[in-house]
Amino acid sequence: MRAHVLAALGVLKFATADQVQRLMAPGHKDNKAFRNAALDLVRHGLAVSEGSARDGNKL
Repeated sequence: MRAHVLAALGVLKFATADQVQRLMAPGHKDNKAFRNAALDLVRHGLAVSEGSARDGNKL
C-alpha cells in the first residue's frame, strides 16, 4: 500500500486516503489500509500531513 500511496502523491501532491484508495484500488471497500500506509510514510519522513480537506478528511 505504501507504494500505491507514494505513486498517487507523486502525481497529485495532496490527497486524502479515500482519494488514493478510489484512484489506486477502487475495488477496496474501505481506506483503512491506505490510511495506515500514509501514517507509515509520515513516520518515515516521506509524507507530511497538511491539514484537512473540505469534507474533513485528513490530507
